[in-house]
Amino acid sequence: MFSVFCMMINMLVAAAAGTWLGFLARGERRLFVVALLATSSACASTSAPLTGGTPASVEVRALNAPLHSQEMSPATHVVTARTTAAKAAVLSNDLIDALLEQSYVTAFGGIAGNRDKLVFEGNIAPHFYVTPFDRFAFVFTPKVVVRMFRVDSKPVRTPSYMPRASLFAPVGARGFMQHFAFLTLSHHSNGQEGEFLNPDGSVNFVDGNFSTNFVELGAQAVWSRSETRTLNGYSLSVEYHPTSWMEEAMRETYSQARVKGSFRGVLFNDWGIPASIVGERISFIVAPTVLLDGTPPPATAGFDRVNLWTAVSVRPSWMDQLSVFVNYYWGQDYYNLYFNRRLSVVRIGFGTQGPTTIDGPAATPRTPE
Repeated sequence: MFSVFCMMINMLVAAAAGTWLGFLARGERRLFVVALLATSSACASTSAPLTGGTPASVEVRALNAPLHSQEMSPATHVVTARTTAAKAAVLSNDLIDALLEQSYVTAFGGIAGNRDKLVFEGNIAPHFYVTPFDRFAFVFTPKVVVRMFRVDSKPVRTPSYMPRASLFAPVGARGFMQHFAFLTLSHHSNGQEGEFLNPDGSVNFVDGNFSTNFVELGAQAVWSRSETRTLNGYSLSVEYHPTSWMEEAMRETYSQARVKGSFRGVLFNDWGIPASIVGERISFIVAPTVLLDGTPPPATAGFDRVNLWTAVSVRPSWMDQLSVFVNYYWGQDYYNLYFNRRLSVVRIGFGTQGPTTIDGPAATPRTPE
C-alpha cells in the first residue's frame, strides 16, 4: 500500500515537472530534479518489504488522548501494534503529534535580520482529533497567524487565517519506525475584501484581498530509539494550489506547486548543562520548501525558490506547558500579502509542548506555511 502511495506522489511531482520545468532557469531545473529524486528515494527506502525475523511489536504510550468529559483526567492507555508485511501498525496521537506544528509567540520581530517592527508574531495552531486512533486519524486545525506591528495603535494587520483538515493513515512499520500517509485540505486568506493592488500597482497591505486553497499529499515516518524512547521523524510532501482556488490577481506570482520536507530530532542533555536552563531534552527541526513556479522574491546565490525553517527548543525544568525556542527562517514571507518579499531573520520566543519521547513532551515550533 505504501508503495502505491509513493507512486502517487512521484506521479504528481512528475506531472508538475511537465507543466513547470519549462519555466525554470537551468539551476532551478537541477533543484527540481533533486526534489524529484529525493521523493523517489525516500519512498523506496521506507516501502521496502519486511523480510525475515518475527513480527515486530511496537508499544506506544498516548498521554494526551482527548477527554471524554470535563471531569475525566487525561486518558493514559497503551496500544500494542503488531505488524507483518501485510498488516500495518495501529495509530497513536503521540506519533502524529511529533511532526505537527506547535503554537508559538515570538518576542518582537526578531533579534537579527531584516525583521519587521513587531510587538510579537503569534501562531495559534491547536490540533483536534475528530476520530479515534485505530486505523486512521482525522485532525482539524483552526490555525491563525497574527503579527502586531509596533506603530501607532499597535494594529494586528490582516492576520492569516489558515484552517485545515488532515487525514492520517498508517501504511507500514518496521521495528520502532511507523510510516504514515497523509492528505490535507487547507485554506489561507486574510479576511479582507479590498483590491489586491493599489491604483499605482503596488500591493494593498491595508485591506487587499489574499485568498488561496490547496491540497497537500505526503508521507512521513516516526521512530523511537529503543534505549532512549525519543521520538524522531521526517516528512516529504507535495503541495498544490489549483488556479481556480486562488485570488485572480495573485495567480501569476504566487507559487502554486511546492515540494516540502522536514526532519525533526531529539537529543538528550548529556553535556552537563543544568536542567533549569535547557531541561532534559533538546529538540530541533529542519524544514526546507522548494517553490516550483510563480515569481518568488529574489535571493542571493540563486536560491530564490528555496525556503528554510530551522528551530531549536528546550523546556527548562521549571516550565510546565511551554518551551523556549530559537528560530532562523530564510525565504519567502509566509504572511499572506507579504509573500512578494524575502525574510532572513533570527527569532526567539515561547512555544507549546509536543511529545519528544514516547511518553514525554516539548517539541519545536514548525514553519507556519
